[in-house]
Amino acid sequence: RVAAEAVGEAGPGDFSTGLPSNAVYAIVALADVAIGPEGRRTRLVRLRDAIGGGAGWRGRWGDTSPLWRIGGAAVMDELRPPTSWAPARLLPPIGAPCASRLRPQRPLWAGGATTGSPPRDAGDGTFVMAFEDWLQVFGHVFVSRPLSERSGWASLHLRGRWTPATLGGTPIGVKQGAGTPEGWARNPQCRLVIPADAQLGAVPERVEVCLVLQQPDARMSPGSAFPFKDRLLELFLCVLRLDAPTQRLPVFDKQRLVPGGVSLLSKRREVLLRAWLPAPGAYAVVPSTWEVELASGQQQAPFLLSVHLRCPPGRFRLEAPAEEGWDAPS
Repeated sequence: RVAAEAVGEAGPGDFSTGLPSNAVYAIVALADVAIGPEGRRTRLVRLRDAIGGGAGWRGRWGDTSPLWRIGGAAVMDELRPPTSWAPARLLPPIGAPCASRLRPQRPLWAGGATTGSPPRDAGDGTFVMAFEDWLQVFGHVFVSRPLSERSGWASLHLRGRWTPATLGGTPIGVKQGAGTPEGWARNPQCRLVIPADAQLGAVPERVEVCLVLQQPDARMSPGSAFPFKDRLLELFLCVLRLDAPTQRLPVFDKQRLVPGGVSLLSKRREVLLRAWLPAPGAYAVVPSTWEVELASGQQQAPFLLSVHLRCPPGRFRLEAPAEEGWDAPS
């Protein structure tokens, strides 16, 4: 929250930007636009409203700002997202109705990104800020690098689950209550194999790998408040060297860990790691939790493991045994 003397307007008995703290907003468009008959250049940022139905941005270029009375429609036309931009399906499709709104609405589904017709007088689920105000209000910017086949990456996704029989804990001594090295081996294990097969083509000495372990989004279930720690498990992910492509590790052996092959231990929705694997080779990818017991009445805890390798799609394989709770890779 930033004081209104800098960017916002006074709220009832307080100063507020109108934007909740600790919230995340996706950038839809950035533009340097000409304002008014004199063509004064102004840098604007259009953002997706991830909260929906809130008070909304109260500063310059907010939905009720009088600045929209000058060339508002033309300004919004400059702030349309790229045709390839698809809003996340978990975000609200529209904003809340507002009788005092001055900003022309440009629904994101107009380009075919989403389907359906918005209710009458509904907002488009976005808001606009002056670039200078955006710099003051927001503390962090996260830039996503697409790991696409076009940029040389191959990806597979594995759905799995922990059960009372396969919740083996994490045997790293960062705090009390860790699992045991032997118990850790109960966790679901999948094997990542980069074979030495001349028919598949040359393989580099090291292959870059990015792994992401995710658990269900706690925001989708009622009855919990941010940061939803009562709904989340404490996640950990590691990659260990195998002696043979068919080996299953019977115990956690830190000597087998590949350089960079460990994530943070974190009670968040996801953890990730980035490492370089010597090739050819075989590796165990093991997701685990700090907990060794599920919550009362819970029979399983689902997760998603995303595997990205910087090599051709047919140059590696993933083996995920169904008896350990894995679904087929996709």
